[in-house]
Amino acid sequence: MTLIELLARGESHGGERPALIADDRVISYGQLGQEAGALAFHLRRLGLRAGDRVALLLPTVPEYVPAYFGILGAGGVVVPINSRARAPEIRHIVEDCGVHAAIAHVDAVDEVRKAAANLHHLVTAAGPAPEGAVALADLVRDPEPLDPRVAKSDDLAQICYTSGTTGKPKGVMLSHRNLALNAEALVEACGASPADRMLAIAPLGHILGTSLVMNMTLLSGGALVFCARLDPDTIMGTIERQRCSFVGAVPTVYIMMLNHPSQHDLGSLREAMCGGASCPVEVINAFQKRFGVRILEGYGITEIAGGAAFNPLHGLRKPGSVGTPIKHMEVAILDDAGRALGPGEVGELCIKGPTVMGGYYGQPDATRETVRDGWLRTGDLASADADGYYFIVDRKKDLIITSGFNVYPREVEEVLYQHPGVAEAGVVGLPDPVKGELVGACVTLRSDVEATAADLIAFCKERLTPYKVPVRVEFFPALPKGATGKLLRRELRDLIATRR
Repeated sequence: MTLIELLARGESHGGERPALIADDRVISYGQLGQEAGALAFHLRRLGLRAGDRVALLLPTVPEYVPAYFGILGAGGVVVPINSRARAPEIRHIVEDCGVHAAIAHVDAVDEVRKAAANLHHLVTAAGPAPEGAVALADLVRDPEPLDPRVAKSDDLAQICYTSGTTGKPKGVMLSHRNLALNAEALVEACGASPADRMLAIAPLGHILGTSLVMNMTLLSGGALVFCARLDPDTIMGTIERQRCSFVGAVPTVYIMMLNHPSQHDLGSLREAMCGGASCPVEVINAFQKRFGVRILEGYGITEIAGGAAFNPLHGLRKPGSVGTPIKHMEVAILDDAGRALGPGEVGELCIKGPTVMGGYYGQPDATRETVRDGWLRTGDLASADADGYYFIVDRKKDLIITSGFNVYPREVEEVLYQHPGVAEAGVVGLPDPVKGELVGACVTLRSDVEATAADLIAFCKERLTPYKVPVRVEFFPALPKGATGKLLRRELRDLIATRR
């Protein structure tokens, strides 16, 4: 199955059924397919060839869906980029994989043009097209059917950029087959059906939003419900008004809802799926007690096209566990030598199956390091119990997860080092009860340059996506290092903690 066939399978439940809902605006499956087909037709007419990369910089809005499937329908490859990303990040992605065209929110146009002045085509959404661009609304106006023959299941469908240990984002190559099989497994694991309405608040360019929210829902024939704003009152009001049965989100969203005094009726919710980061057991229990809704916690990463494990829909659930492997997936706890560990033993969580990525774009060495003997090494430390339930223990890498988004310290440090006043910089995660972690920076200044914490934060805001920007900057005469000169991050965390 290709992703174009995935959409067709959802439409087979009835072309007049709602596929996308945003307040009073309803787009049927038939209309969605026709809009995607129209965009595909125009992209081909503009010269897009099979395998060409198209950057997609849209927030979670209805326009994202026909844009996504339209790119695929033209034989193109979707390259999702955070719509709030800054020019240096956009430039790296565009240059790394050779982006041919971009579909961007009007608010992102300036950053896109600063980053990629030589794009062949720029399509804009959510407003009039600026000079030199064309409006998405104009391209999808005349209906055109999607042609399922333009793609094969093993064709590259998406390159998702995720930060690497070098600080530069790496492009995860996912095929139609990778993404379609993961969506199929998620439909089974979550019991999704045509009667379901999924609240779409997770970023659709993030693998959680792509696989669990968008592709799973459309494959099942359900409807995606969009939210005007991402404050807890609007989220819960939308669930109540639109009678949503599913929500897929990071723990931060559930914490916000739990801490909000709203009296909205959430009785329509059947399941709340959680991914992107570990959800505290206290939150899972308190959420069910207050709203009568179970949080279905699972585990997934971009490199396997979405989910790998979920607590079962029926039967025993274990709060604090990410559950058991879903369809198509094999999960194991291995030591550094590749030996399987027994129940209760802590090792690296490794995954095998047909949804494992094709590799990191242009980085064969990094690919070989991550996929060994068919096992994808996630970098997460975990254990399994005697019942086959998996528990995430810690992260092997120095990854910071804030609101479900990954931030690697090195990437932020490299930006800080661009400031003329910074002599040394070390970035660590700071515990946060809502977002899980926040980005904190320890800095040593050059003796001949003055800079304040506000100066450095403003400097980062110009160069980084907002969630990567440090919320705290603390200054020290020197930063702790080991014998080889490597920063000691554990000691950095202790240092910054003394400044509370």
